[in-house]
Amino acid sequence: TTWTETASDRTFADVACGNDFTLAIAADGTLWSTGWGTPDWTQVQQGTTFTQVSATADAWAALASDGTVRYNTTNQADVNTGTIRDICTQVAAGPGKVLCLNADGTVQVADSGPVAGLKDVKSIAMGHHSYYAITNDGHLWTWGWNGDGQLANGRTGNGTYWTNGETYGNKDIVSTPTNTGVTASAVAGGDRDALIVSDKVMIAGYDPYG
Repeated sequence: TTWTETASDRTFADVACGNDFTLAIAADGTLWSTGWGTPDWTQVQQGTTFTQVSATADAWAALASDGTVRYNTTNQADVNTGTIRDICTQVAAGPGKVLCLNADGTVQVADSGPVAGLKDVKSIAMGHHSYYAITNDGHLWTWGWNGDGQLANGRTGNGTYWTNGETYGNKDIVSTPTNTGVTASAVAGGDRDALIVSDKVMIAGYDPYG
């Protein structure tokens, strides 16, 4: 494998990738994108500076310096400000959705509203329709799709269902945030699994390679 330098005329502070695009925040806070059929780097929303960017297969979100959010969930570079009204401190992009951590420790989904039952949250993450939040006391809360046990709640969708109220008829979905009992300092969601940092690194969900 050969590494190729790109955008050698600038340095970057944060980067995130989707299926066919890359977003990066330069050292001066400007946001740049490449992909979507072009190899060129294009500035996103000139006049705005950013502090964090997140991306997944077909969605991206960027946190502006003033706490507002820019995002798109339809695999395009076009910017949407949607209905996120609160000042945010972190964003997480997932398939078709954007999760935002509010300055008051609550969590909201762009264009959908607040996530009930969550407070005192210090960090968030998203997988493939799976959602994660770590509260100030270090507890890991999860909700969403749990077909492979990626919510780390001790249950899987393989014969043992954690329904907590079915959503769209899918018994593998946990519709309400649930305290897993796991203490964590960081979490990253994947397609069918999650990596959790505690006093050790743990994996929850599909792990065919051990």
